[in-house]
Amino acid sequence: MAQILKRTGEIVDFRSEKIVNAIIKAMNETKDGANVEIAQSIASDIRNIVTSSNKAITVEIIQDMVEDRLMDSSRKDVAKRYILYRYERDKSRDARKRRDGRVLSEEFISNYKHKESPMKQLGNFVYYRTYSRWLSEERRREYWWETVRRAVEYNCSLVPTTKDEAERLYDNIFNLKQFLSGRTFWVGGTPVAEHYPMANF
Repeated sequence: MAQILKRTGEIVDFRSEKIVNAIIKAMNETKDGANVEIAQSIASDIRNIVTSSNKAITVEIIQDMVEDRLMDSSRKDVAKRYILYRYERDKSRDARKRRDGRVLSEEFISNYKHKESPMKQLGNFVYYRTYSRWLSEERRREYWWETVRRAVEYNCSLVPTTKDEAERLYDNIFNLKQFLSGRTFWVGGTPVAEHYPMANF
């Protein structure tokens, strides 16, 4: 059965029409308007992933899936509107007040989500082989922006860090101007680091 984990911790049945409606709403804000076929195709694809998962997938992960598929579709213009729509929805429920303990907001991260990795071919090879963690819910490995976010959020959880400091750290690391340890890139922000803190040293 397809189920999702809401922000409140409640597990509910997955409803494709919610994804379709959100995409259509974003499409209606663009020049080319709505394309029901694309919206339904994306919702169906995500339903298949949720159905085959052995645990409930969070709302945030599903929203990330929608963004990724919109960027991979012929309607990249809709992805921008969807990101704004998602941010406004989150802001209206006060989700940006570190609801999940994160310092970096979705609004800030959205500037990096679809940027090309600054690494060259060899760097990308080493990154995906060594540091990009497997996301079982999405059946893929992390993108560079996700690894940087995980590592930065982990580091910022160790000592008091302002939002500005976290954002500058993220930008420096994303653009290869500053580096964290390889172990932080690998285990930072994971259950391993939580239960075995020495894994990061």
